[in-house]
Amino acid sequence: MSLLGLPTELRLRIYEFLPELAPDRYETVTAYSKITPSICRVSRILRYETVPVFASGSQFAVQIDDAGDGWYDRLSCWLDALGPEAISRIRSLQISRHWCIPKPLRWQGHVGFYMRIEQRKPKKISSKSSVGSSSTSSFRPEWDERFVRPMAEGRWDVTTGTYPVARDMRGMRLESVELLAEVIRHHLHVPTPPSDALSLSHNIDNPGLHRRDVEFLFKALEIVASHPITAYDIEQAESGRHRRLETWTNMENQLRALNAQMPAGNSLDESAFTSRFFTPY
Repeated sequence: MSLLGLPTELRLRIYEFLPELAPDRYETVTAYSKITPSICRVSRILRYETVPVFASGSQFAVQIDDAGDGWYDRLSCWLDALGPEAISRIRSLQISRHWCIPKPLRWQGHVGFYMRIEQRKPKKISSKSSVGSSSTSSFRPEWDERFVRPMAEGRWDVTTGTYPVARDMRGMRLESVELLAEVIRHHLHVPTPPSDALSLSHNIDNPGLHRRDVEFLFKALEIVASHPITAYDIEQAESGRHRRLETWTNMENQLRALNAQMPAGNSLDESAFTSRFFTPY
């Protein structure tokens, strides 16, 4: 008997034992990787059944370095292949890239940054969820100086950081990714009505990501990447500081404008933006 001849319920159980659909599978998305597993491309029926399983069980890591101007086309192909239902079932998504620095300087240390969102299964959802709330994960206080603390926003843990140095403070890189995390948390902040809190606490499929949310994340990273502040600026006069401040302000304004364009955009506290700018030189 063929796989399609089996009952749907039995096929769904079989999918759980396939290596390419295994839970917590680390799936890297690059300009050259396959968008979906081979079983998702066998037939329309198998595609309809397996793509949501693939999306919900995978930890997606998107690397958009060296993609040039074609990264948005690659993103569109990936989102088209998943479809709205599978996108809403994504539980873990990480996007990484380098700052837009000329390659002779860029490759001296591979300075890059990333953002990661992970959906948790909450014990209870409340409309009192705060944008500034801390993550419920076990994060030791002594790790604060070396690692980036995940911050909870509703059902999502939002993490941003730099690499290869975890908290790279040169050229305001740490401040830049902290600002990125703040913008992402504001975007993901959707208060849950008290009447729906109980039902949602038992249903991890709702709420989920939409295509516009994923596109928002990519555009926000692109804004940060296109505004590097050099860590070795030899111009220490007031004109040099003014130039760095102008770069930072342009990044703030573009992030604020991007957030305002989204249907569910939340107002951002302008004082939180300007207070982050600091340069010791």
